[in-house]
Amino acid sequence: MVLEMKVKATVGLSGALLGVARIHRKMELGKYATEKLLELKSHKASNYVLLSNIHVESGRWNEVERIRVLMLERITEKQPGCSWIELGN
Repeated sequence: MVLEMKVKATVGLSGALLGVARIHRKMELGKYATEKLLELKSHKASNYVLLSNIHVESGRWNEVERIRVLMLERITEKQPGCSWIELGN
């Protein structure tokens, strides 16, 4: 159903689809979302990790390794996490 929608693929939509694919173990939807993310040149580490996790849950270890290698090749720097706290007011 999602694949037939007449909505332009965006990084946000494709990333959300990838998350849904992992939760519901929908390999084809995950592949579709990944293709769209790659077309849009979105190389966020979280997208590669989600796709890798889909393959882990399916026991596809060769695909897991391939995706991890792609991630290392394409992602030059990961944004560090940051937290803020307020003290006193």
